[in-house]
Amino acid sequence: MTPLLLANATTTGFAGFLALIFFAVIIAATVWFFVGPARHADDYVKMLTAQIGNVDDRVLFQQMYQVKHPKNVIVAWLLTAFLSPTISYAYRNKWGLAALAFVTFQGFGVWWLVSLFTTPFEVMNQNKGLAEAAFTELKLARPSAMYQVQTPVQPILSTSPTNALTRSEDLA
Repeated sequence: MTPLLLANATTTGFAGFLALIFFAVIIAATVWFFVGPARHADDYVKMLTAQIGNVDDRVLFQQMYQVKHPKNVIVAWLLTAFLSPTISYAYRNKWGLAALAFVTFQGFGVWWLVSLFTTPFEVMNQNKGLAEAAFTELKLARPSAMYQVQTPVQPILSTSPTNALTRSEDLA
């Protein structure tokens, strides 16, 4: 085998190995993403919405939140995974990080690998800040709308004979 053919075969094998690693990381990150962060992206907004007693005020809160242009976690992650962190940062209006990622070629791939796992949490924290701002604005505009949710009262003792707390030795 000539040295040229041997060098070509080694390079192709290494490139194939890198491609295999790349696709393995994408598959692992995709599974991790859709099992974890993608399922809980809007939990904080739902929790804040549940604290508002009046239905009209809930709708107003949702509108105030949407006006602030929250970013979609799935879109940001797909931009990071399949295009680059630079595009994802631009989508999230993080222009300084977008320029830095572009200039450093995404840290020669290391930045891309880290961004695959940090982007969902960064977007959720950004959206959490927007939701808190909308919630604060609603509290300032309509203070009587807050905290009208009544929690159901659970009885401590029951009259059923199967309840362990109704036995005479537990009451004494």
